[in-house]
Amino acid sequence: MRSEVLGLPVDVLSRVETINMIDGWLRQSVRKPRMVVTAYSEFYVKAQKDRVFAEIVRKADLVTPDGVSVLAGVRYNQRTQGIKNARTQGRVIKLMVEGLRVKAGMEGIFARWLGKRELANGYTGPRTVSRASSVL
Repeated sequence: MRSEVLGLPVDVLSRVETINMIDGWLRQSVRKPRMVVTAYSEFYVKAQKDRVFAEIVRKADLVTPDGVSVLAGVRYNQRTQGIKNARTQGRVIKLMVEGLRVKAGMEGIFARWLGKRELANGYTGPRTVSRASSVL
């Protein structure tokens, strides 16, 4: 699985998967040059200042993590991406609920929303209504 750390690729594969990939390249009838980079944390730091070096790493066919710190960077990115996705999802849900509340108000339907205090108490503030109306 190819991931990214600080804008550079890293292939998170088991030892067996890595060996099988390289073996597959060697067994191909038409061989072409391949580049395998064993990247440790200093590579990622150096690439932030050295664009040529960064481009060489990006063009590698396989970038194996050489150290726990690179794998920690991959795990950190995965965790923070989950948090970013959750925040985005929260905004989408809030706009959807605001839109439903405005629509219910226009049709004379009283609705209670469980969750956020502003939505749960039935109050529709002018700012909420104007934002939701522009979305609808």
